[in-house]
Amino acid sequence: MQPTVLPDGLADTPPGPALGALLTGIDPARVANGDTVTVLQAWRRQRSHTDAGELTVLAQVGRCRRDTPPERVARLEAPDPDCGFEIAAALTLTELAAWREHALAEMVVHRLPTVHAALAAGEIDRGKAVVFADLLEPLTDAQNARICAALLPKHRA
Repeated sequence: MQPTVLPDGLADTPPGPALGALLTGIDPARVANGDTVTVLQAWRRQRSHTDAGELTVLAQVGRCRRDTPPERVARLEAPDPDCGFEIAAALTLTELAAWREHALAEMVVHRLPTVHAALAAGEIDRGKAVVFADLLEPLTDAQNARICAALLPKHRA
């Protein structure tokens, strides 16, 4: 079987629509053995980017004002205490799972913006974002900022 030639720059393409388009054109069964890890890493960057997007929307769902007409935009300063029920129904999750997902989204999006940015850039994966959220939750925002600055990968220019 003739191996697929990987697109130029695949290893360095940032996550988003361009990387998604490149990846959908690759048949993993035809990738040369030496290139499979490159393709795997590209898929992980793309998945991290998607996970960051989902967390952003989860946080927004939690802050939507329920008394606002559906065609309008109105957000609360803090999450609606009943938002987990809507998230559970929308994503067919248990209520516990919905509350956990929403808590993660709130923490990463609103309290750990550099973690969220690193996830969106594909520099860390969801598992690492969860660890940051779990361990930094009790700390102050200033403490979190210092820890994140020390531990997160430095953004590529």
